[in-house]
Amino acid sequence: MVNIRKFEPYIYPTNDYVFHRVFAREGNEEITKAFLNTILSTKVEEIRLDSNPIQMPMYLGDKTSILDVKAILDENGRKKLCNIEMQIRNQYNMDHRIPYYWAKLYSGQLKQGEDYEKLCKTICIVIVDFEINDKDTDFCSEYGILKKNVKGEDILLTDDLEFYIIELPKLRKKLENAEKIDNKKLVAWLKYINNPNEVEEKDMEDNEYLEEAYRVLEDISSSEEEKILAEYRIDAWRNEQSVIKHERNEGIKEGIKKGFEEGVDISIIIEASGLTKEEIEELK
Repeated sequence: MVNIRKFEPYIYPTNDYVFHRVFAREGNEEITKAFLNTILSTKVEEIRLDSNPIQMPMYLGDKTSILDVKAILDENGRKKLCNIEMQIRNQYNMDHRIPYYWAKLYSGQLKQGEDYEKLCKTICIVIVDFEINDKDTDFCSEYGILKKNVKGEDILLTDDLEFYIIELPKLRKKLENAEKIDNKKLVAWLKYINNPNEVEEKDMEDNEYLEEAYRVLEDISSSEEEKILAEYRIDAWRNEQSVIKHERNEGIKEGIKKGFEEGVDISIIIEASGLTKEEIEELK
């Protein structure tokens, strides 16, 4: 049993560098397999991690960065591809991004001239630190392509496409409200990802790979180089948020100025901007 310790927030696996370090590094296959087997509907027998180069742009929006986890799975001799993404910021476009992640991995299997029969099942798992669907209280949801308006059963078009969306805020609500959750092993893993300081000894009982994952965080905390890389990702995220906030404020200023020039009543400007009368007067 590991000694429970406290980690700095930048060491949490919600940090995409740390998440990649835990679940994507060669040698950590059993950790990733154990985690996946708490999520997927069928058991993973073997796993091979597709090691990716990590590029560290100044801003996280730079599409050249590669910090997701790609794995090749084997389930009863059937090959599958799996992509795992950790997203902490809500870009309000996840309904497009998730199918895009899946499509890139699925279509990337074939070279020119190869037969479609070579395509294998592709799974996309997205863990987000915000809510995507406020009409659903489930923190872990599975999606596929189903025939509509079928009573009594699900009819799949194909099982080649499988999405799992995990919304951490919904799990936090359930834990705060002491709601019963059946999948205790998945909850333990998600507590580890959300805030490893909340992991208790009972969460690690009969879960040796969660213990190993916990030790990976200890290794990061003991390495000056890795701590710098982890902090860099947080700093890059803060820098981007600062830029977004500045651009938003500039846009609001321009909108308020234009509103006054066109004689729009201040009550309408207050409602549209979400600012108080005093804040608007300061921006005039």
